[in-house]
Amino acid sequence: MGTRGLKVFRFRGRYYAYYVQYDSYYEGLGATIVMSIPEDPAEYRGTLGQWLESMRAYYADIEFQLEKSANLIQKDVVLDEDVTTDLGLHEFPTSFPVLDSDFGFIENVYIINLDREILTMNYGIHWKLDNIPRADNLWLRAIRESIYDYMPTVSLELCPEEHLASPALPLPKPDKALEYEFRVVSPRTDIRNARHAFLTHVLAQVHIKYGRCSLAQFGTEWSPDSFPFRELAFSLVSIASGKADFWPQEKFSLGRNRRCSPGWFYERTIYGDDDGLLLEFGFPAHLPEETPGVSPESTLYWLEDDVLVSLTLVVDGKAITEAADFGLGRQCQRRRPFYMVVMSLFEIALAEVALQSEDEDDEPFIRVTRPLQLSILQARNTLSSHPRERPELVPGARSYPHTVDLLRRTGSTGSAKRLGELWPGLCAMVDFFEVLGNRRAAAKSSGIFPAEIWERIILFTDYSTWKACSVASPDLRLCCLREYRVDDETAIIGRPYAGNRFLRSGQREQLLSFNVENLDLGGHCLKMMAHQNSRNFSGVRLGDWVPVISGRRKAAMTGVPISFFPAERTIEDGSSSSFGRDGEDAE
Repeated sequence: MGTRGLKVFRFRGRYYAYYVQYDSYYEGLGATIVMSIPEDPAEYRGTLGQWLESMRAYYADIEFQLEKSANLIQKDVVLDEDVTTDLGLHEFPTSFPVLDSDFGFIENVYIINLDREILTMNYGIHWKLDNIPRADNLWLRAIRESIYDYMPTVSLELCPEEHLASPALPLPKPDKALEYEFRVVSPRTDIRNARHAFLTHVLAQVHIKYGRCSLAQFGTEWSPDSFPFRELAFSLVSIASGKADFWPQEKFSLGRNRRCSPGWFYERTIYGDDDGLLLEFGFPAHLPEETPGVSPESTLYWLEDDVLVSLTLVVDGKAITEAADFGLGRQCQRRRPFYMVVMSLFEIALAEVALQSEDEDDEPFIRVTRPLQLSILQARNTLSSHPRERPELVPGARSYPHTVDLLRRTGSTGSAKRLGELWPGLCAMVDFFEVLGNRRAAAKSSGIFPAEIWERIILFTDYSTWKACSVASPDLRLCCLREYRVDDETAIIGRPYAGNRFLRSGQREQLLSFNVENLDLGGHCLKMMAHQNSRNFSGVRLGDWVPVISGRRKAAMTGVPISFFPAERTIEDGSSSSFGRDGEDAE
């Protein structure tokens, strides 16, 4: 039957997927895969066949071939995009697999995990690779519907747990103890201005893209020092801090030939004379003597001179203490306060570490938020967890949407108020960096000109100059943020509001909207409205951007288009609040 599926091998954290057009059911492709894995321990790992080692050697050879031909960037060599087709692969092997694309109609996915020796079926069924219950097809008979819609599980009454596994890393028990004097503060999670709304919307789009296709399935399998963990976390803090740029989508969509090879572009193919290298986010492409990606290779690093980022599996008192210890090792010598972003892929805590006096024996004081959810997806909800976490649906019981399914339905295009409610951690992170920008600007001189003159000067600056001016002084920052620049051509003016989109049914849908100025048209004002599924929209677009992350190198998040369209009728959506209201001390 024409049921499409994928057969996937995971090796050294990368996913090698093969498309199967027919009969991907458990009884078809599933049974074929089970039969292909030796049952005899001597054949699986021992002296007779060493199947496991031979499979690892095979994919090590493919990895070596790709490293030489595709992953290693050679500016004078442009490869054919069909390098994956030559190997029979469904997509280019990366650590960010998108195995159930909305446009691929993939119904069943089977993952042979050669790293952790697990066979995964449809993300939620995990068998020990060397102990699949084959007698009387027990593995097949034990598959059941779970209490979560469309999420399969295994009947623990039929199948002993000795056959089951979980590819997720064990999470340490949260340790709430913080070894410094501290106060818990309440972050601001509401939207106050256009910049705040736009950046939160972008962050939510990133989280939706990688959350529903990678993070929900594999997020708890990644350690903080792993490539996907570091890259995804770095993209979030880069966007929230305003360090990311937004390039017009059209520069990337003028034919696939603009992509030099899988995973990288020349900037000159996008921006005229610029001969710099542009990576594609999440791909393993790299220059000789460099490692893939744009993020720092450490799990503790300084994003700015006074902002420390710490990556951890669990955001708790222990993680905050360890980050503070690291930061104090440098900042104590300077006797300066610093700020911390302590984050996992699911939660975040924001902190300020202040030295109370010039006395070296004085203890530092920490103002810190409680851990905030980045989205509705939590570590315990990912599909890498043990099948027992998804109980079997018994007759007469009610099923529920799983958090993964809810994440797929979660939008980032609603009103500004709704953004703050759905994405509290992302919203708070944007506000955190905005407050830091205000403080840095406040410490600098406003110069000799009055604010009115600065405002006129800013109108004639390009994007990079505008960005530098936004932290140069209090007056300049106020002028810059009054008209938030997205790129050289577009500025958002005024506050965000909820625009009304009228559906064919006559119902009304509220979408995040802005008033924008087209700087190339002499300040011509338009209204634009966010649109979630831009690929399905054929109308006129007012804005279509790709986030570009700057770290060790630049990387374009081509899979995360930020699209806006002409607004229709609108209603106002006011909101105001502030970051850092003191709360009660934690016990």
